[in-house]
Amino acid sequence: MKIGVLALQGDFAEHIAMLKRLKVETSEVRLPEQLKGLDGLIIPDLPPEEAGECQALLRAAGLDLIFFVAPTTPDQRIAEIVGLASGFIYCVSLTGVTGARRDLWDGLPDFLDRVRRFTDLPLVVGFGISSAAHVRQVGAHADGAIVASALINQIESLPAEQRVAGATAFLRQLKTEN
Repeated sequence: MKIGVLALQGDFAEHIAMLKRLKVETSEVRLPEQLKGLDGLIIPDLPPEEAGECQALLRAAGLDLIFFVAPTTPDQRIAEIVGLASGFIYCVSLTGVTGARRDLWDGLPDFLDRVRRFTDLPLVVGFGISSAAHVRQVGAHADGAIVASALINQIESLPAEQRVAGATAFLRQLKTEN
């Protein structure tokens, strides 16, 4: 499964205002060129309770709004979140901050089983996924892995002219070792 998703940082109210500006009188949302080809958006600080307007605008544009669930999310909240979700569920693999780690949390399979009880949507795991071994571990229990920090670190470590080739090689290595 390949999905193009953009994570938007900052004030979610600004993102909703931007989406409203894209809406035209016919109720059709037209995406700017830089958003074409995407399947969805992640707006990390957007609470599900305040997502209705944004979600409606995105759905009108044919895009999914991706929601997070964490190991600390209570079951009732998971049920609410997956009831609003489309595309996939972003399952946070740990508590704490994002970034590369040596080992994944031992409780991850149980957490994913708990989330799966509430939805048939694909479960994609992110936060701390940085190696082929992590991707293999996640792949045994989830539908996908997100390697954002590891990929960004790889790209930033390379000279500008080597970034595309380096990112491609890094992602291929994650995939081919599994």
